[in-house]
Amino acid sequence: MWTLEKINQFIKDCIEENIHLDYKGAGSISKVNEKKKEISKDVSAFANSDGGTIIYGVREFDEMGKTHRKD
Repeated sequence: MWTLEKINQFIKDCIEENIHLDYKGAGSISKVNEKKKEISKDVSAFANSDGGTIIYGVREFDEMGKTHRKD
């Protein structure tokens, strides 16, 4: 079961994205058509593979040495 505590622990432990876990910034759930298509692709990718979890509201830094931040 996913809880806020579990998500915060993933952030604290710097758990990186993998084939079963994907982080998406809060802007990813915008109602803009472009974003809707992106969500569909993300969900389809997990559905057509081994499954997984997408966590919205958390994104990874692009900078070396920094891995996660909450949106």
